[in-house]
Amino acid sequence: MPQDPIRQLLDLVAVHGFYLVVLEGVTGEPVPVPRGANSQEHVGTPVEQSISILRRWLNVLDMAIAPPMFRDALKEHVDSTAGEALLRYYVLKTSHTDTDRDKCDFINTHLYRTWRKQKGLSDAPHEGIEITPESTLEYEGEIYVMLGEVEPPALPQEHLQLAREFDHLRQEVDEFSHFDSIMDSGIIGRVRELKVRFGKSFYHPHVLAEVAVYNTFFGHKFDELFLRAASEIKAFAQSFTQAGGSIMSRVDDDVTVQELSDVQGDEILHEEYGKARDKLRKVARFKKAVDSKRRGRFAPAAPVVASETRAAAVAAAPAYSGEAPPQPRPPAPGVAPQTELAPSHKAEDHKVEAMSDVIRNFISVADKSFSNVVPLRNCSILLTPAEVDAFRNAYLSEKSFRADFAALVRRVVGTMATIMVELVEYKKKKNSAYLWKQHADSLKYQLEKSTKVVDELKRMQELCERRGLAEKVKVLEACVERLHNQAQEVAKNLQV
Repeated sequence: MPQDPIRQLLDLVAVHGFYLVVLEGVTGEPVPVPRGANSQEHVGTPVEQSISILRRWLNVLDMAIAPPMFRDALKEHVDSTAGEALLRYYVLKTSHTDTDRDKCDFINTHLYRTWRKQKGLSDAPHEGIEITPESTLEYEGEIYVMLGEVEPPALPQEHLQLAREFDHLRQEVDEFSHFDSIMDSGIIGRVRELKVRFGKSFYHPHVLAEVAVYNTFFGHKFDELFLRAASEIKAFAQSFTQAGGSIMSRVDDDVTVQELSDVQGDEILHEEYGKARDKLRKVARFKKAVDSKRRGRFAPAAPVVASETRAAAVAAAPAYSGEAPPQPRPPAPGVAPQTELAPSHKAEDHKVEAMSDVIRNFISVADKSFSNVVPLRNCSILLTPAEVDAFRNAYLSEKSFRADFAALVRRVVGTMATIMVELVEYKKKKNSAYLWKQHADSLKYQLEKSTKVVDELKRMQELCERRGLAEKVKVLEACVERLHNQAQEVAKNLQV
């Protein structure tokens, strides 16, 4: 059923008013309106003639308003009535351009966020588990209500199947834990290509609902990972310079500490994606460089210490349990060397490394009075003073006993934190059809890996006993007990 002419005219008037506000905001001048296009002149004018004049004039204004201008204006200059009129305008156009699709995409996502807030929800789903077929179907019904008496054509079977791709894409987004991984995945380009493949079916309520849910979920994840990356980059630069490093030092071949310090996360996020794309890629490259150096392959050059203060500097160095000063040496005897990761398990082991990086970054910037409670993605982990010290030590790149000891403790904590996060996700998704499996598989692998970590702990414990390091033996015993208790909890949940 076609749209009622009066309803159509009112929508065009609302769209016209929005367009004038956008253009006048950009130019700072009133936009000249041709005779017959002013809404005040519709009085006494045949409706069909008014619709024709307005449509032709809006086609001209459409070309003057780029999608980024349109998106920015939605944040300030549109109410629910104008928003719904804009959606109907783009859905019901007889011909569509790429910019029409982009603008419809923006207003559709804006209306979905508004709809969620009206229901008392957050403006975007924060976890993939929040997105159910029923919730997406509910918003699809809302779109039908917005369209009113208009009945869209049936969605072709191939496009119905294509719309199911958003389920898989959301699962992929849900698993991203690093900003550089989300940029390297190419998912932004793949989703844009998917939207183009729908053709006219993009404007069908079912597709619009799937798109809006995906857009808001991806947007929240993207912003979260970006701001975290920007924060970690700046924290690394700050800790590096505080340790005596120069801001002109190179973290990578073409990345300096000064560039890391200059990252402005909030400003980049507020830029239009096309303009900010290069900056976003640069931040992803910075994050990779920082992660690489944090894993022990980078330490700032030691500052020159004046002769009269050298004794004080040595006295302030970390204690070495009463043993001789550490000298570069091979890995401590009795501790098995790290072997090359199997390709199929690299992703899981990377989770532990990444988790250790997150914990180290938090401890490096947190106040000492509460640095033992580390917030994770969906929970928090309580650390002992000895575990905090293992992350705070300043000898990451040493080849010494104390460095090996601290590295082992960090690996234990990283393993425990990874298992905690995966267990929370598993519990959330265990009643789903298949979303639970990836977390169950991860937990099974981490359990297997933790048994090897326990073996390393026991070998290190024997070494500490031979050296008479009673305090370190107690630290390792506590680590073994915590891993054992955690393994029991995981096994209990997986058996349910």
